[in-house]
Amino acid sequence: MQHLSPSPSPARLRPLTVAEAEVLAERYFEALTSEEEERALARFAATPEAEAPQFDELRAALSLAAFARQRAHAAPPFPSRTAQPAAQRISTRRWRLGLRYAAAAAVAGVVMAAAWTFPQKSPDCVAYIHGERTTNSAAVEAAMHRSLSDIAAPLATETMEEQMAEALDFPLP
Repeated sequence: MQHLSPSPSPARLRPLTVAEAEVLAERYFEALTSEEEERALARFAATPEAEAPQFDELRAALSLAAFARQRAHAAPPFPSRTAQPAAQRISTRRWRLGLRYAAAAAVAGVVMAAAWTFPQKSPDCVAYIHGERTTNSAAVEAAMHRSLSDIAAPLATETMEEQMAEALDFPLP
């Protein structure tokens, strides 16, 4: 295909055919097109012929490029310091400082909440022996065995009937 010339001519304003657009699209994606050829592709992308599926990527790339150009010319990305009055710069600085403090407070809050909810290691075995707290597993187990042996031991004292008879002064048969 013949390259479009950058000089203004009536042939340049004629619409591209589908075949010309396909060839030019390949050159566009290889970064071999001139600005005039890109403008011709953009004009083609606005026509009904460009709605064919083979031009989907071309339309997406051209629209993204157009958006980027429009955004770049809309406003400078970083306004100069002299463009803002001193009072506005100070309030902006205070606002940013406040945001930093708020972020630090939020992080501190998250850390404190995590520390508060994090399970603390507690001893597996706790007993109160003679009024004192004991967490030593061996001591607790020994105290348990002593208590169980005291309960299981036969009574060396009188039976319940003997105790009741003695309390009521009632002789047993």
